[in-house]
Formats: sequence, structure tokens, C-alpha cells
Amino acid sequence: MEETPKDDGSSPFRVQGIALVVDKRGKGAHMAFRYPAKSQSNQVEEGLFFSLPPRQVAKLFRPKRDLCGKPMTLSVGGTVFCCCAIMMDSDEEEEEESNLLLFSVVVALAPRFPLSSISVAGWFEGTESVSE
Repeated sequence: MEETPKDDGSSPFRVQGIALVVDKRGKGAHMAFRYPAKSQSNQVEEGLFFSLPPRQVAKLFRPKRDLCGKPMTLSVGGTVFCCCAIMMDSDEEEEEESNLLLFSVVVALAPRFPLSSISVAGWFEGTESVSE
């Protein structure tokens, strides 16, 4: 029997981990870290967060200037990736172009319930900051 979501206001997802993808001008994108580095559970099917190599994570979530500050949600199999790209500002315009640093914060989520009972589309985008 499948477990169904309870309407108690809690999230239908649990956090699998967090990753940081950095793109520095002239150096390309790379995954700076992934936490936790290994799955903490003994479950055979833990999702893509732990099985994707760092290079693939960097390619999927490479930050782009046009996407800075805009959240993105990507659902692959049983894993939901929530990502937001951020650009580090420089005080001096001359330095900004030479030291341009972009990074993406990636949070990997796993459903607490079967995905068929959870609406994933627009879930993260609907939680954008209130300051807008």
C-alpha cells in the first residue's frame, strides 16, 4: 500500500544534499563541493544526486548571467533539483569583467511519497522571495 501525503503543511520532499557549481571567467565551470559527499542511507536507489559525476553536475547547472537570481527546477527520475544562479558583484567595473564569478546553488530533493501523488511543476518557482 502506497503512503499518501498528509496535509500538515510539511514539504512533500526531503533534502538529499546540496552542491555548489562555480564558473570563473576563463576557467570554466566545476563542481566546488557536494554535501554530503556520499549517501547517508543504505537504500539502493538513492537518486541521481550521488551517482552523477562532478563534471556532469557542472554541465547541468552551469550558471549563466541571464539566469542569475531566477530559480530553476529540474526533475529527473525520482530526484528534483532546485537551482539558483548568483553573480558576485565587483566594486570596480574594470575588475568585474576579468574576475567575473558566477555560482549556482543546487539542492537535490527526494520525494517522501510516490511522485505520482506530488505536483512537481512550479513547486519551487512558487516559493520565490517575497521582496519582488
